[in-house]
Amino acid sequence: MNVDGYINNRFSFDGYTSTKISFDNNTSSWVMRSLTNPELNASAAVVDYPIGIHTWKVNSPDGVQDMELNLNACDDLSDFTCRDGACVPIRARCDGSDDCNDATDEADCDRIILPENYKHERPPVASAGRKLAKIELSIDIILVLDVAEIESKVEYQFWLTLRWKDARITFKNLKDANFLNTVETEEAKKIWYPRILFYNTRAKQETRVIR
Repeated sequence: MNVDGYINNRFSFDGYTSTKISFDNNTSSWVMRSLTNPELNASAAVVDYPIGIHTWKVNSPDGVQDMELNLNACDDLSDFTCRDGACVPIRARCDGSDDCNDATDEADCDRIILPENYKHERPPVASAGRKLAKIELSIDIILVLDVAEIESKVEYQFWLTLRWKDARITFKNLKDANFLNTVETEEAKKIWYPRILFYNTRAKQETRVIR
């Protein structure tokens, strides 16, 4: 969308193809007209300029309907468009920081897409030549808290890492920095994950989803 001129004390705009937007003093609204189809037009009662997401009343030969349109000057490939029409770098989308004044760059930042027939109680299908799905497990000892030889007891803190592949899951909004790709608890509960029971612990603790 480009600035075309000055009409009714407001800037007017040209679309990239065949539309023109100008302010109508009689209706106190912005009007979008098609330059190729005189029966197609839209209007929006916006006080300031119609930049960003607004509801437009679209008139066409098929009838009248309300439609949300996003008018902006952002680059579709390198920018994210805030709801108010501002542009921020696409890398700022879902990075945990509010870059848009309206924080819309941090909205709808789910990390996973699941098919409709996904069942979280079913493990992923094993790869060719295997009966069960492959799960990699590693443990890093962080701190030894206590060693009691007489009671044959040891207490320590450790970091347990599990890795597996689930071809049913599609990930989105991923970042180069791994710490920004954390799947939040409520979302993580929707997917299958390995459960490990520690038999030789005091209460037979089991792994659980936190995030």
